[in-house]
Amino acid sequence: MAGTPKIAGNSKLTLPMPDSKNAVAANSTVQFDLPATFRYHALYLECTNLTLALMTEIRLMLNGQVIQRYTAEQREKMNLHDGIEAFATSNTLKIPLDREKLLSRVMRETTAINCGVKGPDGVAITGFKLEVVIGAATNPGIKLSADVSAPVAGGPGDIMRIYSLPLSAQGAGVKQISDLGTLGTSEGVLLSRAFVETSALTSLEVKRDNETLFERSVSLNQKIQKDAGVRAPQADFYAFDPSEEGYGQNMVQVAGSRDFRLNCTLDAGGSFNIILEQMGVLGQ
Repeated sequence: MAGTPKIAGNSKLTLPMPDSKNAVAANSTVQFDLPATFRYHALYLECTNLTLALMTEIRLMLNGQVIQRYTAEQREKMNLHDGIEAFATSNTLKIPLDREKLLSRVMRETTAINCGVKGPDGVAITGFKLEVVIGAATNPGIKLSADVSAPVAGGPGDIMRIYSLPLSAQGAGVKQISDLGTLGTSEGVLLSRAFVETSALTSLEVKRDNETLFERSVSLNQKIQKDAGVRAPQADFYAFDPSEEGYGQNMVQVAGSRDFRLNCTLDAGGSFNIILEQMGVLGQ
């Protein structure tokens, strides 16, 4: 990247990012250091000789902390749910940092990665890294670009953490999941969305302190989301999405609750994943 361009006001530019620190090669982890001088709204991985299946893990790190971890295939399913163009169309995988398709710009951009500005606690984002784990590809290539704007006052702000939990069920029935990692701590004050990645799910119930907040079958959930016209629900990828109508303030407060759980009704046992999107603070 030739120098750091000046950005007027809060307008956005799409800019090429520096090349990876190491060679983009088979069976390797490709590392990108992004300049900590922008506010980042999205990343674009323009891929050559790579399929989604060959990108076995994607990691985003701020100040050495992993804030997002998933496979490229999982990122693609989340993208398709949000109405983002399929990877196969341009061999480009988008990693949204803003929250997609919301009605308010403020709500969309609240999770942008705001680098180089200290918050009230003195913490600033001084390091932003992307890592892509590549499998047995032949002559792979990745060119990285980003949607950026000028940093704004206030520090790191709201940090969207996304991670996948591998789970298993012994057989058909209700699988109660209450061990949800850092959800409910300062790293996961709010649950933005949850995705259940399996064909065996028939319905999902979300409970907080023994109160049912949400309960829908797969077919009803897909109908409601399709009728709202904001999301594009995907097969075998159930989305608990409070923002399904485009209202970004619709999230679930988890911090402070005594018990929070997801009850998955399954028609068969086996392995499956739950992907959590949670909002919190960066911390020290």
